[in-house]
Amino acid sequence: MAAAEDWVARTAAQVREEGERRHPGEVPTCASGISPSGPVHLGNLRELMTPHLVADEVRRNGAPCRHILSWDDYDRLRRVPLGVPDSFEEYVGRPLTGVPDPCGQHENFAEHFKEPLRESLDLLGIQVTEISQTEMYTSGAYTEQIVLAMRRRADIGRSWPGTAPSAPTRCRPMRAMMTGRRPRSTTRSGPTARPAAGTTPP
Repeated sequence: MAAAEDWVARTAAQVREEGERRHPGEVPTCASGISPSGPVHLGNLRELMTPHLVADEVRRNGAPCRHILSWDDYDRLRRVPLGVPDSFEEYVGRPLTGVPDPCGQHENFAEHFKEPLRESLDLLGIQVTEISQTEMYTSGAYTEQIVLAMRRRADIGRSWPGTAPSAPTRCRPMRAMMTGRRPRSTTRSGPTARPAAGTTPP
């Protein structure tokens, strides 16, 4: 395949070029982000493999490159996954790191689901620098940026056409616009759906 047709080589060159333009002399970073809220699946592999291929190509061309894995372990437990006891309904809404491990062998719920993914990364030879968002938030690492964003929320809202920062009901469409995805439903459908128990948090 010609270099011009190779998206990995093309993207790696863009990463090096943009990295040098924005942060001269610093190591460029490729990033993955995963919420350890349930069993590993094919989407997790894609989330990790794409940045890995680019970072690996940068290194193959003689330059350093960092691949970070952001564990979104401060996300709330949205629903009880299949295979986990129904009694875990009482933890819905808590951060994943604030929910007990279903098997009692790990520090918390998040660590329970991180372990098999780490094992898969080792088998695939994917090297990442792990970052726990629980640690980042609770350490105050984001406090300054969060306060700044809150103070400038009107400016941020105006930067997204069709959104109204003063209207809370617009937050879900705005999130969909930012991620390119439709807002996710809080309930399952299909033959493997878990019956709703009580009121599902928004």
